[in-house]
Amino acid sequence: RYGSSSIRKVIPETGKIVQMKMLPPDLFGEGITSYQGKIIQLTWISRIILMYNKENFKVLRLSKLTLPVEGWGLTFDGKYLIMSDGTQYLYFLDPEDFSPAGRIEVKDGIQPVSKLNELEFIKGKILANVWQSSSICVIDPKSGSVMGWIDLKNLVPKEYRTHADNVLNGIAFNPSTGNIYVTGKKWPYLYELKINGL
Repeated sequence: RYGSSSIRKVIPETGKIVQMKMLPPDLFGEGITSYQGKIIQLTWISRIILMYNKENFKVLRLSKLTLPVEGWGLTFDGKYLIMSDGTQYLYFLDPEDFSPAGRIEVKDGIQPVSKLNELEFIKGKILANVWQSSSICVIDPKSGSVMGWIDLKNLVPKEYRTHADNVLNGIAFNPSTGNIYVTGKKWPYLYELKINGL
């Protein structure tokens, strides 16, 4: 949200915040990813990209996205940043200058999958939240084909199941365990999951 967006370092077991940096009140923070000791963050409609020092959260660079799209989710595949904009498209960006490097359309069979939001790149696959749903789709980054679905409706806290905004909206990967973390907008919980096949 405007005026309340931040990046935070937390202890996963307790949720305790050990470090936090607020964004300027005119920026609506969206997806982040890690890249070479830095954190890169999208903003929603301003098309501003922020680059932070991963250790102290100092802003190293502020750039303007050249693509005329909104910023939603962001991940890094080892070569390119991958960005979503709430449509069925995913965009590949050069991580140094954020210039466009390609695009795929995500489809489940012949049906486009729109509202792609938060992203995470895990073992050669892209995981994407589908906005205002309790589902994560697993995507082939070369073809855009959906390889499978993860249904997390039973994790949604009961008090949020009828709220259009406070939905599943966060994925992170822990390479040391192979597990993923998921959470949602304004959720009071962070879940650690082991997903077979990932």
